[in-house]
Amino acid sequence: MSKSTDLRPKPRSSLLSARLGLVGLTALGAAVSLSTGCLQRPIERTTPETNNVFVEQYQNTAITQIDLLFMIDNSRSMADKQTVLALAVPQLLAQLVNPRCIKPRPSVKSDGTPETDATPLDAKVMTSPTEACDVANGYKREFNPVNDIHIGIVTSSIGSVASGVCPEDVENTNDKGWLIGALPRGKAASGTGAPFLTWKPANPKDVSAAQIDDSKAQFKSFVTSAGEVGCGYEAILEAWYRFLVNPKPSARIDRSIKDAVDSAFESKDLDLELLKQRAQFLRAGSLVAVIMLADENDASFRQYGVAAYVQSALAGAMTRASSACDTNPNDPCCYNCSVLLPDANGVQPPPPAGCSADPICRGGTANLGEMADQPNLRAFDEKRRYGYDFLYPTSRYVVGLTARELCPDSDYGDMDCSCAAAKAVGVGCNAHTETKVPNPLYSVLDKQDTSSPRADSSMVFLAGIVGVPWQLIATEDSQAAGKPLQFKLAAALDWGKIVGDRAKNKLPGDPHMIETPELRKGLQGPDAGLMADPIHGHDYNTIGGQGLDDLQYACIFPLPASKDCGPCPAGTKETDTACSDFRLSCDCTDALTDKRKKPLCQDPTGAITTVQYYAKAYPGIRQLEVLRDFNTTSVGQNSIVASICPKTLAGDSQDPGYGYNPAVASIIQRLKEKLSGRCLSRSLEPDKATGKLPCSIVEALKEGSPSCNNCAASGREEVDDVLAEPVRRELAKAMVCDVLDRPACSSMCLCKIGQSTGTDLKACQNEGEAVLNGLKPGYCYVDPAKGIGSPDLVATCPPTEKRLLRFAGKSVPAPNSYTFIACAGAAYKE
Repeated sequence: MSKSTDLRPKPRSSLLSARLGLVGLTALGAAVSLSTGCLQRPIERTTPETNNVFVEQYQNTAITQIDLLFMIDNSRSMADKQTVLALAVPQLLAQLVNPRCIKPRPSVKSDGTPETDATPLDAKVMTSPTEACDVANGYKREFNPVNDIHIGIVTSSIGSVASGVCPEDVENTNDKGWLIGALPRGKAASGTGAPFLTWKPANPKDVSAAQIDDSKAQFKSFVTSAGEVGCGYEAILEAWYRFLVNPKPSARIDRSIKDAVDSAFESKDLDLELLKQRAQFLRAGSLVAVIMLADENDASFRQYGVAAYVQSALAGAMTRASSACDTNPNDPCCYNCSVLLPDANGVQPPPPAGCSADPICRGGTANLGEMADQPNLRAFDEKRRYGYDFLYPTSRYVVGLTARELCPDSDYGDMDCSCAAAKAVGVGCNAHTETKVPNPLYSVLDKQDTSSPRADSSMVFLAGIVGVPWQLIATEDSQAAGKPLQFKLAAALDWGKIVGDRAKNKLPGDPHMIETPELRKGLQGPDAGLMADPIHGHDYNTIGGQGLDDLQYACIFPLPASKDCGPCPAGTKETDTACSDFRLSCDCTDALTDKRKKPLCQDPTGAITTVQYYAKAYPGIRQLEVLRDFNTTSVGQNSIVASICPKTLAGDSQDPGYGYNPAVASIIQRLKEKLSGRCLSRSLEPDKATGKLPCSIVEALKEGSPSCNNCAASGREEVDDVLAEPVRRELAKAMVCDVLDRPACSSMCLCKIGQSTGTDLKACQNEGEAVLNGLKPGYCYVDPAKGIGSPDLVATCPPTEKRLLRFAGKSVPAPNSYTFIACAGAAYKE
């Protein structure tokens, strides 16, 4: 018999669970690449001391492996977005394997007038990666073609904690967090039987356009196989987290039901199949990019305790929250009224310490009622309405992308061993650090994988194509008609406008991003004309005769082809599942009868019809919170934000502005900073007298490697204890050594690459790559803005990173070495 997995935090006493949960619930089950090429802090010149050296692993070569994981929402209404995505994502693959030929655009035109086009490069798309660029006219590849790519897809459906709402044993409603290629519909779409797609040509020097086209077609069918009949509880964040990060994914969750008071949920076994897929998909040294596509807010319910009851509560209404929650969900006296429910002896317990027994709770029996408690919307504004957080904290996903170690039994639910997020909001937290485990994202999962594990989050990117109007996140000049959309960098976004601040009880500053069923102040109402608001049309009546039915939209966009929601699809009858599925996925079936006046259903005259002309998206607040926090936490600010409401679906699907092509362009723009390698985000300050940097480059090799213990033989220098100690610490942090079956860090051989001097220095800072191999081993710093080196060497670096370190000499840094930049000075640490 297999052991059960202890799933913390454990449910509280059965009576307390019932109190915090439901009133009237009687049953469950109703319907090796190196780390970073960017220096994140400024450097000042100081005298090195043992405790005054900052070391950072350095990416000295371009990335050669990429693992792309798509999380696709497969709930109702997603088919139209998946179709648009299916046109765009193959272009992502095409640009990675066949980079454009580019050249910098001059600052002035040929007639002497200033260049006003914001695009800094002229670009040409070649038929294949083997076709030569027009070198004579200054063109060269944007980055080296990537010839080793894994592409996986997971969906937002991971069941509903054994509740029966989204059956655990039904594909589509529970895809388990498995890669879609491991599921029957994914196998049929891929035609390979593999859980994920792979691009790894046998002969990279002979890749044809036909090979690329075949892979694009395969990728396209893979995307649409996600479907749109999945679980209504869209676990948008938890789905990719479960596959990529969760160290203890459960195979199933059993339920034990005696009555409404005595029920329990228990995680059983480990999902060994998921762990196997993860080990096959995720390489230790690859660049990892997670790309979310979703038109709704995340509903990642906790898989234990009260949250498990919530998803199954289709009979009986949820107990409401105390009145303090209406004003401020963060108030200590915001609690669920059921905590006042009398115990088995009829004794009413006291309210939380320092709070009064709120009369609105009626002794624990007050519930929200059908008008405010639609089961499919239980994840919406749950703390304000119920006084309880049913969802995992968003810090869970930021920690999962950034922390080297996780504490899976933390009772706060984010696996953070430091409890930082819990402490920040004043919530108690026991991390249970005795069960600390390595984060799979920063580990070697396959024994055959010999690459160095990712040292930090500079190798991890998170992109979201989510519910946010493009008008709020695009550059000003690209919003004009006819201009291809360009999205701002995450650091330049007005996060207060699109997300607000839940910790401070601040709603988003733009009303389109306020998640609510109510009519929003400052926006057009239900009686407004066709597209009276160019972003979302107008608000509509979400509360009708059947109670709370829906939320207001963040944005809408015209469908490429309208669809009549009235009749069943051709060849089906009213009683057919295909007809009911179609009706559920169509937004205008009740457009006339319930007077909701949805903007999706307005014909060109503005009349409300049963024909759907527009697609919708809701505010993706939780995804945006994770993108915001990961951007400020990650090394390199690696978040990418795009809108699921495209600016245009007219014209050629290959045009830069069509559909989600602008989102793909943003992803490529960020990834190429790693694919190009070596460009530095911070300027360094050489000594004015000697021209040398206050830094050293250190190579680390495993014992037994050529030149090990004999630095001079390879033109290197010995490393003293001032440098050796912090470098060995970083090697241990990167899990290169002192972990599992890897060597002891003390056995690693360290050599220092000296800075080039004299004519070698001049050549290193000005000549092309062909010259470097003939120079003595060394390195140099190129920063044309400071008059150091040739501008041609940094022409393809991002505009704010026109500087780099170059390596001279053959095999510098040494093959299979781990390279670190070590700089003196406390200022570098700040």
